[in-house]
Amino acid sequence: MSFQNNFSASITKYLSVNLYAQLVYDKFDSAANVDPAKPLADQIAEVDRNVRKAGQFKETLSLGLTYRLF
Repeated sequence: MSFQNNFSASITKYLSVNLYAQLVYDKFDSAANVDPAKPLADQIAEVDRNVRKAGQFKETLSLGLTYRLF
């Protein structure tokens, strides 16, 4: 699941502010190395360790300057 929001505001005629927020929830960490040669009980324990309990949150704040040549 990925939830994204982008908020923009113009402060003045030439200055703007943007806020980007993203919440990502992926239950299983696909980068986990599960060795299929191990016994099944050991594989289950390793998979349980790689299950995420919470989501990841990313936030970016930017400041923009706008101008026109003509």
